[in-house]
Amino acid sequence: MKTVSIVAIALLGINAAAFAQSSIEIKGAAISSNASSSAGSNDASQKKKPESNLPELPALVDATGKVAGPYVPSGQTVILRIDGALIAATVTNQLDVNIPFPSLGQQSGSTYRWALGEVTWFLSSDCSGPPIPLASAGLRPVAFTQDKRTGALTAYIGGTGLSTPKPANSVRQPSLGKGPQGGQCTQQFPFGGTIQGFDVEQTVVVSQRFPEPLTVR
Repeated sequence: MKTVSIVAIALLGINAAAFAQSSIEIKGAAISSNASSSAGSNDASQKKKPESNLPELPALVDATGKVAGPYVPSGQTVILRIDGALIAATVTNQLDVNIPFPSLGQQSGSTYRWALGEVTWFLSSDCSGPPIPLASAGLRPVAFTQDKRTGALTAYIGGTGLSTPKPANSVRQPSLGKGPQGGQCTQQFPFGGTIQGFDVEQTVVVSQRFPEPLTVR
């Protein structure tokens, strides 16, 4: 009888040890699972992008309701995507784009027009023919001309390669803010000069692609 009791106690001890071991293994697996879940959630929180407090740029919209591109008020500039090329163009709230001084012309409080915002260099000596596209702050090289009678703005978009020396024999002033010289063509004196420019690859009439009046939304 004592022998049976001893055997029973031994078996109970073995079963208890096995149960304790399995319990330890289960708890270990649970701890490992919790650790993995915690690490995964930490990784997810680390990968989550921080929220930006920067305001979104307003959009410039043409007369048909089509969005031309994001508008930068400080420079009266709109970023256009034309046939895959990103270029920067200028707009104004002046009703007459040929006014010598912006403070003298009548202005609109809600609509804009296309304007010639930078000087334009030409290979010719009288500002005729295509202008020379210049590098444009990381965007595609571009040069603009504007018809003084109709206000039509045309973009001459350069390529994506490297600039080359170009003979600049004449220059046209911007249409706004230059007083009596606004929009005037002057010849380089006495023998012209050389600037770094690009060949024209695309020609687009911007004012046809995005007709006026323009509004900001």
